[in-house]
Amino acid sequence: MFIPWEERYINRIAWEFDEQPTVEEPQGRTTRGTFETVCRYNYSEVPSMPTRLIVEVEDMSLAPEPANRPPRDPQALVAALQRAVPREFFDPDQALTDTTYLSPDLRVVCFLGMRFAGVRHVYKRIPREDRASVE
Repeated sequence: MFIPWEERYINRIAWEFDEQPTVEEPQGRTTRGTFETVCRYNYSEVPSMPTRLIVEVEDMSLAPEPANRPPRDPQALVAALQRAVPREFFDPDQALTDTTYLSPDLRVVCFLGMRFAGVRHVYKRIPREDRASVE
């Protein structure tokens, strides 16, 4: 069964980065913003694996807030993000995923392929009335 459409999802990470003091800023400074990875995915053409997604990264962007106050060393920020965020969220290019729905509220996503083989994520749906206490 081939499903001929593509969809997109975005991994969005809010970051706060403490920078070292300099002569101009002896107190140091903290910059904030978001990092986004825009991914395109489609479903596998293999009939026996209808829940397998094939993921490709379409775009990555780093957006400081406010825009006129970027970090002095963006490479250091990206390196810190790479250390702090699981690789399958930061750069999921060429990922294959299988999703198993255990109930309407619980699913397990298993990553396959050369880059992420064996990585698993468990997602539990939080009822709408309980979400405010989590956020």
